[in-house]
Amino acid sequence: MFLLRVSHLSLRWLFFCSYGAHQASADNPLPSLLSLSGKAGILTAMRMILAICGAMLLLGCTGAPPQLDFLELYPLRTMEPDSAVFGWELHSLAKVYDEDGYSNLESFYLINDERYLYWVSERDSWQLVELNNENWIGLGRLVIPAAGDIPGTYRGVLTDASGAQAERSVTLPSPPDDTALQPRMQIADGVIELESEHATHRITVYTAGGRYIAAHDTEERSLPLGRITSQRGELQLFVQTIEPVRGYLFRTGPYRIQRQE
Repeated sequence: MFLLRVSHLSLRWLFFCSYGAHQASADNPLPSLLSLSGKAGILTAMRMILAICGAMLLLGCTGAPPQLDFLELYPLRTMEPDSAVFGWELHSLAKVYDEDGYSNLESFYLINDERYLYWVSERDSWQLVELNNENWIGLGRLVIPAAGDIPGTYRGVLTDASGAQAERSVTLPSPPDDTALQPRMQIADGVIELESEHATHRITVYTAGGRYIAAHDTEERSLPLGRITSQRGELQLFVQTIEPVRGYLFRTGPYRIQRQE
């Protein structure tokens, strides 16, 4: 069980980094992710699922149903350094399986019936990691409209080419409203000074255009930027917590700096 937990943490951070470029660039949203809200969105989701199932059955596709063996959601509260306004994201980790092979999987739906929130992503947009012959996927960055929309039960629905489904639910609590939980940092003379109530942090560096450069986990409150990257020019830095508080993670950034040659 302990080894499984370590694997989950490693996969979680891999998926956070994989979608970091999109986090760092607001003008470059995930291209393959569809998000709808309201009753119309839920109805559309169900129609799409039924349509896919019907079409695949008419085509004569058969086989064992898919399996959704694990689903975990990581709600993330974001904040820009000079703003007191919070943003909200969901990141995910799921273990999927299909007897007919990974390529037989089609779509993943995440639905919050109470809040009328709905997302769908196709297999080509998933971030896949194979670990011990198991398929783990991340769905990327799911933006939440407001803090009040987060609590509740989320249904993950996995479909395959035959129209068969697997479902698993996760319940998220209300987010903490303590602003002191948000980590902060100061950067001067090539040294990063962390101001935070948390024990461990991840500092992530991107170019001005949002390209991922490097990440570094630390328990220190002061460390040189050179320990993380030697990249020069205009950089963006984010600081994020590693251990959840009431199930939530916290990220602050971007901190924009000009690193000279």
